[in-house]
Amino acid sequence: MQHPNVQIDFDKIEKDLFLAVSKMMKWDCSKIENLHKDFKKSLQTKIEQLSDQFTHNRPKQIEPYFQANIDVAAYAMHFHAATMQRMMSVCAEIPPNMFSHQKRIRVLDIGAGTGAALQGFLFWLHQVYPALRVEADLLDQSLKVLTFAKNFLLSTTPYPEKIEIIPLDLKQEKLSSDAYDVVIACNVLNEIGGIENIHSIVEKMHSQSLLILIEPALFETSRLVMNTKKKWTNIGLHVLAPCTHDLDCPMLHSSKDWCHFETSWESGAFRKSMDHRLHHESILSYSYMILSKTGYEMNEKRVLSSVLKSRIKKVNCLQVCGHKQVEYLYFDKRNVQMKGIQKGQKLMLPTLDRYLDAKKYFSDQEAFWVPNDTDIKIK
Repeated sequence: MQHPNVQIDFDKIEKDLFLAVSKMMKWDCSKIENLHKDFKKSLQTKIEQLSDQFTHNRPKQIEPYFQANIDVAAYAMHFHAATMQRMMSVCAEIPPNMFSHQKRIRVLDIGAGTGAALQGFLFWLHQVYPALRVEADLLDQSLKVLTFAKNFLLSTTPYPEKIEIIPLDLKQEKLSSDAYDVVIACNVLNEIGGIENIHSIVEKMHSQSLLILIEPALFETSRLVMNTKKKWTNIGLHVLAPCTHDLDCPMLHSSKDWCHFETSWESGAFRKSMDHRLHHESILSYSYMILSKTGYEMNEKRVLSSVLKSRIKKVNCLQVCGHKQVEYLYFDKRNVQMKGIQKGQKLMLPTLDRYLDAKKYFSDQEAFWVPNDTDIKIK
């Protein structure tokens, strides 16, 4: 069983967000295209400030940034939908039938902000497990943004049955709660003061619980996710994705590598206009990790690159994550099956011979040759 691709009308999401933002800001306007130019200018300026802050200061960003209503408004109108899309892309990697034997689950969203990650998870869940009942807790330092998130989600999302808000700074205080079935930590690893501050939450996870981490695909934040892997496995968690094993991340062997993925999407009109204004591409990049106390035996290799040109005539290659090291799969440029493989997919391959020709150019590379008639299973 493979999870279906969840399609969302982000123009509709954007319109719903603006109605909630307009009500909070007392703008008395139902469509963003009709917003007074001074209000729109203040919104655009704040988005530009937050975008710059997140891009250039994200690795050390620890100060609360939901101080005023305009901060919440800017985040909602520019970052909310993109976080939803990233979450839904990550959810596609959750093992099939994960919740098929449950009637109700409890979800915790750490650093919830406007509730974007939770909403993305709920939209995915509603399409894959439509009968599942959900209770959710939103945790953030800012009561202001939590109030916005709760009101917005309850008025626009088919799930959940109940939402509770928890204004809490995990750097100062531990969360006292029963176990959750799903714990989401999206864009917060640099803000919670280290993963040890959520150990008490993770320790209460039962055998089928999931921990979902998502971070922007900046070099520093991606490496931060990669470096947490050993800490998680040391306390008894297993990595379900993107890694296909629990060993130390092989990409950490090089100081230049970072593990990240991309997803395409059709954003709303206002987001498109801001991306153009900020000179941003429409493709969304992210790093992530899905963990559980229960491991699943996997024999696949995760594809880490798009098809690469090699220095060998008429030969291309792919970078994949092996169990102990990053590996390179070389193949004939005319190999149609290999040419169609995309970054992020998982491959099941038979035993391959080492490709000695690659050693002439890259002596330390783990290189293998994929014959044209190789039986490859792609997930």
